[in-house]
Amino acid sequence: MNKEITLQNPKLSFLLFFLFTSWIIYNSFSFFPILENDSFSYINNESIRLSLYPLLIDILNNNHKLIIFFQISYLSLSITTLIYGLMKIRINLFLILIFYLLIVTNVYYTSFSKTILTECIYFASINFCIFFFLIKDSFKQRFYFYFLFGITVGLIPSIRHEGLIIALLASLIFLLKNKLSSLKLLFFFLGLSLMPILENLVFYSKNKERNSVIDKSIFGKIFMMTAFDNESKKNEFTDYIIIFTEKSKKVNYFLESLNNPFLKLNLFSDFQVVAQYQIKDKLNDEDKEVLKKFKNKETKILQFLIKENPIIFLKHTLYNYFSLWMPGGKQVFINQTNNKIPFPDLLEKSQGSLNVENNIIIFLGLIFFTFLFFSFMVFSFIFIYKFFRYPRSRNELNSLLFLIPNLYLIIISFVNVATPRYLMPIYPMILLFIIIELNRIKISRYDF
Repeated sequence: MNKEITLQNPKLSFLLFFLFTSWIIYNSFSFFPILENDSFSYINNESIRLSLYPLLIDILNNNHKLIIFFQISYLSLSITTLIYGLMKIRINLFLILIFYLLIVTNVYYTSFSKTILTECIYFASINFCIFFFLIKDSFKQRFYFYFLFGITVGLIPSIRHEGLIIALLASLIFLLKNKLSSLKLLFFFLGLSLMPILENLVFYSKNKERNSVIDKSIFGKIFMMTAFDNESKKNEFTDYIIIFTEKSKKVNYFLESLNNPFLKLNLFSDFQVVAQYQIKDKLNDEDKEVLKKFKNKETKILQFLIKENPIIFLKHTLYNYFSLWMPGGKQVFINQTNNKIPFPDLLEKSQGSLNVENNIIIFLGLIFFTFLFFSFMVFSFIFIYKFFRYPRSRNELNSLLFLIPNLYLIIISFVNVATPRYLMPIYPMILLFIIIELNRIKISRYDF
């Protein structure tokens, strides 16, 4: 019932499918302009960024058309290899078609291939990593497989810092589930180290030291938490906290007054971004002088606020988590609230560029991702039940596709803000997890 799909000329079919996918993405609508606000930090190889993507920009001579062409080709190739991998493990053809259509018709996902940002290379590298897991059983005797797989895994955190979560989980699952000879391990770790070493060499040839935007993420969380500080209890951080307390209360009171969960969750994330990049600039000189006394102490301040209000921090983390699954709520529902929005000028400045004139597209996307969230939750619970109830049903691929999306989104919710840009890297993995679980259910029915 689950016959392997065979092609008379697989190489030609692969090429034609790759060209067809490239054509679809090239001609699809794009949400973004070629240059976003963040683009210039990569073009200028700033010290807050990893250096492999700036290296690619330099290699392509900062030719925007050539960069976009490369990105579309790289993403299309990764999608094509996923389809090939699914055929290799004999997934039902109809489910493969559904998977393919949900990838190429997600114009938000494909739009990242048409802007100068790391996301496209990051997405495609994750796709290639999953592809290696799909074909592993067919190539596990070939040493070059482990080298190429290592390069792919090492590339992920060399493009974006949060890729370390995916690379670590993928490596752990691969090493724990496979008994590898010393030579295979050597090839894997050689490949794994190649891209991080190259990134470091490129970075330190242009910069003296690394900087980070994590301090901005920390302050965004501090700002949202200061509204809940107990003002009657003085502490070592009181002078710092009271600077933001009233502003934070204004934001939190507004958010809690909203009945629409989609709007509330999206605006919660947006106000964190406002805090990260704009709130401090609006302070008077006296308050700025006070902040200088607490330089390099914001991590301790956040730890103090979490310790004082752990439930609030957990609530904010959940807001971030659910917001990741519900993109577009602000664009669709913002005009339906009669409440006065705090800091409207700052909120408008924090918005990224979106080439969308009709909210219908965003609304349909919101419906789809909400449905995807509930589907993923249902299949995750089914997976957990089977994992403990039927130990023999455990396998490496399903464990990978279950663990990485869940842990990735949870960690992102704890340490950063919610934005669809953080959901998109693991979007294909979520779809793969669902269709592979559906395929297993289908096979089980036939076996019964």
